[in-house]
Amino acid sequence: MEDKHIFKGEKCYSFRVDVSHNDINEGIIISKLREYFTRACLAREHKKCGMAHYQSILWRDQPLGKNASQTIRTFIKQKFDIKHKNFMSLTSARNVRSLAKYCNDKEEKGIISFGISDLSVLGKWCNPEKKKDVYRDELILKLQSMKTSAVISMRDLCKAAIDIYKDIRPPPFKSLLCIGRSAGYIPDDVFISEYYRDLQFSGSYIRNDPNKLSLEPKNPTMEHYLVESESDSEID
Repeated sequence: MEDKHIFKGEKCYSFRVDVSHNDINEGIIISKLREYFTRACLAREHKKCGMAHYQSILWRDQPLGKNASQTIRTFIKQKFDIKHKNFMSLTSARNVRSLAKYCNDKEEKGIISFGISDLSVLGKWCNPEKKKDVYRDELILKLQSMKTSAVISMRDLCKAAIDIYKDIRPPPFKSLLCIGRSAGYIPDDVFISEYYRDLQFSGSYIRNDPNKLSLEPKNPTMEHYLVESESDSEID
């Protein structure tokens, strides 16, 4: 894939090889990669099974031919006497920016690079779970600042979440209610009413009479509250 973000115009590749981490192995790998690539960043990583490997991002001016790719593969296999299959992967990068961040020491075990004077241009990988915790804290602070009156708006609650969770999926509505409650934005009576909405009926009703059941959606979503009117979305 052509890099349109970091080293614009250069061809970018993803490279993984399953060998142990040591200076000798790294010297051999780097020496071979320099023959074909102008820039590289290799991260020391381990698979879930514990196997050591290097996950890398590579750049060159022109597309890499099939013969060159096979030459690198044959060299690695013979040099390290690797027996298992799928010991190496060398493919065109699909998402350059994500791969660059991933290879910039995601597991914090160290990296090796060449041709990149400033590694900060690669960005840093942010664990999605950690990002959720950060956004949750930001949402709590925002909801605490919004609590200026006795009026609680479900629409404003949803809009606050969408404003903060811009690059990842926002929490489902019931999780959002729990966050709003922990921030003191939603009192207990409103929380119970909204959280258990699917178990409630509006007004008096006769058992087994479907005409008396509430017409509220069984499992309301954010979109439901964002499209309703202000008068409907405010609860005194």
